[in-house]
Amino acid sequence: MIIFGVILSLLIIVDVETTSNKRIIGGKTTSINQYNHHVAINADGTYICGGSIISERHILTAAHCYRLYTTYTVRYGSSFHDDFGTLVYVTHFYLHPYYYMVTASNGNEYPKNDIAIFKLKDVIKFGNHANKIDLPEPNYEPTVGFSATLTGWGNEYFAPTNQLKRAYLPIMRNVDCAKIWIPVNVYDTNICASVNAEDSACTGDSGGGLVLNGKVIGIASWTIENCATGTSSKPNVFARVSKYFWWIQEQLKK
Repeated sequence: MIIFGVILSLLIIVDVETTSNKRIIGGKTTSINQYNHHVAINADGTYICGGSIISERHILTAAHCYRLYTTYTVRYGSSFHDDFGTLVYVTHFYLHPYYYMVTASNGNEYPKNDIAIFKLKDVIKFGNHANKIDLPEPNYEPTVGFSATLTGWGNEYFAPTNQLKRAYLPIMRNVDCAKIWIPVNVYDTNICASVNAEDSACTGDSGGGLVLNGKVIGIASWTIENCATGTSSKPNVFARVSKYFWWIQEQLKK
């Protein structure tokens, strides 16, 4: 398994984007204007994760994206994780109090309650290139089979792709997802999106938002180690945002 963005045992974090006519792990190259909630999170100057703007000073991301680095910054308003847009410093990190790593019976580790909010030093200037995205209502349930959109700068040939990409991933039932992932547990605080023949999240996509009907319903958390697509892969697993609605509201007051 891979945690999206950070390798932990066999878990890998995911980020999905593509380049023109060249597949990353599927997906298509896109523009920040179309997904202007999406940001790049950098640790000590290096891109590590994606995130979603949910207020002028708050970024929703995965808890596993927080590690003991000296300086965290967020780049917003750019289709590139390492250039253009605006770079702002992160001053506060709010990780879910029950976030921790679970060890499955096969020895693999994976995150539970993998959600965090990073607070910025300066406010984001909203416009065509940057804007907040809405949250789902508490206990919101997406329709199984509908395709949600994941954006990111996840790995392409073992390195982050430069330009933002997007992938369409069909929502699946947790019970079906859990059967595929045995012995790893899939909880009701997770949401699963199946990979299709061409698209999947991969390393570097961690923390990115899974979006359906204009709302961020999931946070990229973990997937299979080789980020495979088609019948050789397993579903991508996300933190289910609706389950954390009230916790998020409390952090937005800080």
